[in-house]
Amino acid sequence: MVDLGCDTCHLKEQEVKPVTDCTICHDDLTGLHTKGGHPDADCTDCHHPHVWKVTGRALCETCHDDKKDHYPQGGPCASCHSFTS
Repeated sequence: MVDLGCDTCHLKEQEVKPVTDCTICHDDLTGLHTKGGHPDADCTDCHHPHVWKVTGRALCETCHDDKKDHYPQGGPCASCHSFTS
């Protein structure tokens, strides 16, 4: 994402919002992106702008607090749960 110009996502120069709809470029989401409540979530609920990669468990646990004791060894949820297949 950093290789793209700011105007790829930001609709107005020098303004944080509004941003373009991510599905304009990412229209083929599969896996967990299409299951549960994920299709109803905004992309930025999980993918923080300028970072984009979801790491660790804390972000997932903000919605899935019932999973805090699931796999207590830790590690990113995506190491077991595929978002892309």
